[in-house]
Amino acid sequence: MHCTLSPENTILLDKLIKSTKTEMISIEVDSIFQIYLISPDLSQLTIIKLEPSFFESFENTVLIQVSFPVRKLYKQNIKALQITLNDYTINLEYIFNAMKHTQTFDCLEAEIFDLDFQCEREIEIKLPGLKRILREIKDKQIKIEMKDSFKISGQHVEISIPQTNLDVDFTVDTEKFKSIVKISDHFYTIKFNLPAEISPLNITMEAPEIFLSTFISIE
Repeated sequence: MHCTLSPENTILLDKLIKSTKTEMISIEVDSIFQIYLISPDLSQLTIIKLEPSFFESFENTVLIQVSFPVRKLYKQNIKALQITLNDYTINLEYIFNAMKHTQTFDCLEAEIFDLDFQCEREIEIKLPGLKRILREIKDKQIKIEMKDSFKISGQHVEISIPQTNLDVDFTVDTEKFKSIVKISDHFYTIKFNLPAEISPLNITMEAPEIFLSTFISIE
């Protein structure tokens, strides 16, 4: 939504800024003062343009006030969030699960945007005998607990094992496998089915709740 404010409708501006239903980001762009209001669920962006006459009774200073809401699911995982304003774009930088993410939104092109907190991490895995075990159970279902983590993006998982040059790809089917144990707010244990002759492995992954239910098979 776009709207323009003048000195005649300052009451509307006052209500918008004090509203608990929106968060305010303001910036002066090309001598036109604009206020960006973002809904608490991060889904709606409203741009308010102020006419130059609006400042006739005020000091023409630019105040950038940022209070960015985050979905409850991810509050515990976000370590830092920085918002910078550059011309007609909003740049977001944040730390999510120990990884730095950057996203840019063009305010002139999109009134509605989604902020994606999908986690992507790369971790080292050091497990004795893992190369042999993976070779023996290739194309079979396994039951594993993994101590350390891996790179996961969407439904694809990649494991890089140092000193072995072994890269293992997993596909994740969230509909079939739901055996997972919550260790703490940040760590979960995934359980697989191992053939009886193979010793269990321990794998613990750090993940948001969206990865609670997973089925993993080796490709």
